[in-house]
Amino acid sequence: MKSNKPIKFSYYKNKRAFLLIEILVAFLIISMVTVPLIRNPIYFFKHQIKSLEKLECERIADLTFLDIKLESFKDHININDISLLEVDAKKINLNPYFLDTFNKKAVKRSYKLYSRKKPKETLDGKIYKLVHVKIYLQPQDIKEKDAYVYRYKMICKKK
Repeated sequence: MKSNKPIKFSYYKNKRAFLLIEILVAFLIISMVTVPLIRNPIYFFKHQIKSLEKLECERIADLTFLDIKLESFKDHININDISLLEVDAKKINLNPYFLDTFNKKAVKRSYKLYSRKKPKETLDGKIYKLVHVKIYLQPQDIKEKDAYVYRYKMICKKK
């Protein structure tokens, strides 16, 4: 049974509806509060990943130096071929190494061997030379001019 009485809208007239501007202002305030809470941890996470990558590159540089040192002990490196100036030293490329981080980046490796002094002979007739080793490591996302450079020294003996 339907009644023919008109519906009273007095209840709805007294209540004010939300305006679009009020909703936008509320959304703006919420986003202004939450963006710094989200942005800072992401920034710190990226910074920690970069630090971890740098530590991994130091480890790779140490392993590369160990490989070069072992090559010199096996007499695969000739003292007479080592240049006296760093500028004249040729860059020797090695196989790439992969980082043990989240993204498994490839790191290009290369090194230079040079000596600033001529070989010295000891009293027992053996010839020694102080060799400077400069190792270059370049991860995938880093430009060549920003590659990590590590310097080492070792003594080589001529047999």
